Amino acid sequence: MMRRDFIKKTGLGAAGIGLSGLSMPAVFAHGAPGKKVVVAVAGVNGRGNGMAKSFAGMPDCEIGYICDPDERAMTKTIDDIAKVQTRKPKAEKDFRKALEDKGVDALLVTMPDFWHVHAAIFACSMGKHVNINKISIK
Repeated sequence: MMRRDFIKKTGLGAAGIGLSGLSMPAVFAHGAPGKKVVVAVAGVNGRGNGMAKSFAGMPDCEIGYICDPDERAMTKTIDDIAKVQTRKPKAEKDFRKALEDKGVDALLVTMPDFWHVHAAIFACSMGKHVNINKISIK
C-alpha cells in the first residue's frame, strides 16, 4: 500500500468516527457506545487520589478498582470516589489482579516513576489502555 493511500484511508476513518457523534471513550469501551470506560487506578497515596476523583467525575468514565499496597490510602480513595460516582470501586492491593477483570478497560498509573514502565507493559499485554501520570520536578 502506498503511503498516500494509507494516509487517505486512515484520515477517512478518523473523520467517520468524528462525524458519527461518538465520544472517544465510548469508542474504546469494549465496543458498546453507551458503556462507560472502566478504569483501574494504581497508586493512590499521593497524586493518585486527586487523579482518581477527576476521572470519576467524567461522565463516560467509572473507577472500577483502586489499587495500592497501603490499605489506608486505598480506603481513603475508595471513600472519596464513592462520593463522586454511584458504584463503589473495588479494593485490590495488586494492580495486576485488577487487570485480569475483563470489564476493566484502562489502567491509570500514578505509582512512583520506577513502576511506570512495568505497569504500562503489563497493562498493554493484557489488552488494556494506559494513562501514565508523570510529574516533572526541576
